[in-house]
Amino acid sequence: MALRKPSDRLLEISDRVYVLDSCFSTEELEADEYKVYLGGIAAELQDCYPNSSFMLFNFKEGGRRTHISYILSQYDIIVVENLQQYEGCPLLPLDTINEFLRTSVTWLSKAVQQNVLLMHCEKGGWPTLAFMLAALLVFRKQYDTERKTLEMVYKHAPRELLHLVTPLNPQPSQLRYLQYISRRGFGPSWSPIDEPLALDCIILRFLPLFGEKGCRPVVRIYGQDSSSTANRGSKLLFTSSKTKKQARYYQPEQCELVKIDVHHCVQGDVVLECIHLDHDREETIFRVMFNTTYVRSHILMLNRDDVDVMWDARNRMPKNFRAEVLFSDADALLSTPPPPPPPPPPPPSSRATLPQMTAPFLKEFEHLKIQLEEIKSATDNFGVNKFIGSGGFGKVYQGEVSHSNGKSMCAFKCLDTRYGQGEPEFLKEIMMLSDYKHKNLISLLGFCDEGGEKILVYEYASNGSLDRHLSSNLLTWRQRIKICLDAARGISFLHDDNGSRQRVIHRDIKSSNILLDDSWNAKVSDMGLSKTGPANQPHTFVITRNIVGTPGYCDPQYMNSYTLSKESDVYSFGVVLFEVLCGRLCCTYSNGKLDKILVPTWKRAYIEKKLQEIVFKNLTKPMDSTSLEIFSGIAFQCLQEYREDRPKMADIVEKLETALEFEFRSEAAK
Repeated sequence: MALRKPSDRLLEISDRVYVLDSCFSTEELEADEYKVYLGGIAAELQDCYPNSSFMLFNFKEGGRRTHISYILSQYDIIVVENLQQYEGCPLLPLDTINEFLRTSVTWLSKAVQQNVLLMHCEKGGWPTLAFMLAALLVFRKQYDTERKTLEMVYKHAPRELLHLVTPLNPQPSQLRYLQYISRRGFGPSWSPIDEPLALDCIILRFLPLFGEKGCRPVVRIYGQDSSSTANRGSKLLFTSSKTKKQARYYQPEQCELVKIDVHHCVQGDVVLECIHLDHDREETIFRVMFNTTYVRSHILMLNRDDVDVMWDARNRMPKNFRAEVLFSDADALLSTPPPPPPPPPPPPSSRATLPQMTAPFLKEFEHLKIQLEEIKSATDNFGVNKFIGSGGFGKVYQGEVSHSNGKSMCAFKCLDTRYGQGEPEFLKEIMMLSDYKHKNLISLLGFCDEGGEKILVYEYASNGSLDRHLSSNLLTWRQRIKICLDAARGISFLHDDNGSRQRVIHRDIKSSNILLDDSWNAKVSDMGLSKTGPANQPHTFVITRNIVGTPGYCDPQYMNSYTLSKESDVYSFGVVLFEVLCGRLCCTYSNGKLDKILVPTWKRAYIEKKLQEIVFKNLTKPMDSTSLEIFSGIAFQCLQEYREDRPKMADIVEKLETALEFEFRSEAAK
């Protein structure tokens, strides 16, 4: 038993089952702070449970090894890692859940040792962690009902956290899986049914209406590829439409009964989503995850309460909405001769390793290569006095070094494999920043790939990032407009409609990613999350599996539809414009947790013509009224709900140029 209760950094869910309190916050600790945080928890646990062993389940975003597993392994804490979602749904496959339950119950049942079970998730993983905790409690029969158990677990975190990290309410699908777990026969000896089913069709009754037009439903099905025994992963199995032209628009009276034929084999865990397609904009109608093992009588019946919908869209769903998913035996589909198998892969000995494959790629950029010894000399062997912060790769240092453009002060980003970065990420940065060059984009000056080190060398921005200066009196209103104009020009270059170059969607526009040089010129940085799309298209968009971005800046339509477009960057830039106008960040935090997103407050102040209540007070007097009107107007347009109502970056550049011109005239007249 525990000699004393552990600190508040651990929340006790059940006897010897704890959750790390960092799971309840959107704040990300710096690497050194994180190490101290975990080390303190490990030391306290070993002090409270001197004769116990510890196991931690971590729910992570990608397939890389995480920082927490590296740190806790030094304290002899066993770390078991799982992904934090399945095809965008905050659930895990049923066989993974079963393995978690089997391992956890066995671990906790060792009464002599009094083992301790710890739970942790990376950013965005709280819904999955909450479900797994509820699954453990249901499996051990510690609460009366599945719903009560799930609600009890979710109450341990702020309700806003769940809304922030997932655009859809996941609880209907999670309750379905908890019911699977509570059924007789589920346990250590449980195994899924091997035979696939044929999903024949989906009948939708009383679809929600979108405006006066009706609804254009598109169904997508994700799951395990039953035709492949080698690859047990999931993928997109079926879509009823790949383009708007292929999707039928149902008039309001036709939405009472819609039948969508599928005729595709499914097996095991399946995610079915239905979206409404309007122009290039997608809006999720509902999503549902189920397991074919528990499909009874070849039909799955779903009502409004059984499907995952967007948080603010439940009232749009008609009360008599129904979805009927009809199945049959897969024999008919499987009797069709399969396509010939692909040729066998080359023997292992003849396969090229990743470094061998990338060697020709790096030769193209040989002129950018900088010797490791030169970087060590410039940074005093990565000394503390040269350390300036932590970036996406790891630590960042400053120093003066010679490169292909001469000799200057540079910033050195050192890749740290403990953060999950590897060869692909390293090469992507080199490729993107070498191909897309603009005076308002941070420049790549070189790289180093030797001695086990992977280092990217950038131009040095001596005034740091914009977020550090939002509330500073040093920046005049004219300088603020000029900084925003510079950043807009850089983003407009990435979005360029002309030429054959692919468009780039930055995906993480925010004030901390806008760097300022010694002349206060702005340069957009950190393109590690960027996505490319086709050029010379009226609309460029990319459908993503996961929502990536920063709370407060992220486009709500992207969060709802998983469809990323250049207008998503426009929304994020609109948030930055309001930050510059108001002299503060778009989010407030309390006790390290997200407290409030200020964007709705700013929009309301603009609509109600109460800008003076939110404008940075130290800027009120010097501001030209026309300049303020133009600046705030374009900022508000960027934050429009629908993408087609937002301006292009080229239009934003033009408006900011006009605002700057009026401010120049006003200052000259004084």
